[in-house]
Amino acid sequence: MKTLQKIVIIAISLVCMSALAESWPALPAADFTKGRAATRDDVDEGRAVFVGEANNIMIGSPIDITIPQYAYLNRDGKKLAVIVIQAEQVQNEKIIGAKMLNGQDIAGFMQDFELLGNQTPK
Repeated sequence: MKTLQKIVIIAISLVCMSALAESWPALPAADFTKGRAATRDDVDEGRAVFVGEANNIMIGSPIDITIPQYAYLNRDGKKLAVIVIQAEQVQNEKIIGAKMLNGQDIAGFMQDFELLGNQTPK
C-alpha cells in the first residue's frame, strides 16, 4: 500500500509541476504597436500598454526591435514570461510594453527585459 501511495504522490507532483511550466501562446497577428509611437486609442484597444506624452504632446518614438516577440521581464528577482507589444524611447528611457501570459499589461525599462525573439521558446 505504501508503494502505491508513493506512486500516486509522485504522479500528482509531476502533474502539478507540468501545470506550472510556461506554456507560451502563439504571437499575436494584430494588437501590437510597431514602427510608430502609441496613441491613447492604441492603449484603449489593447495594442499598447502606455503612451509617451507630456502636456498632451507625443514625446515617444519607436525603438527598432522585433514586435511582437517573446521575452522575460526580470522583476523582483523573478523572470516573468511576457509578449512584447510595444517599444518606445521616451525622453532618455527605452520602455517596453508587454502582455503577461495571463493577459495583464506590464511595462518596464528595456534593460530589465530578456528579449527572446519570435520563435516559441522551449
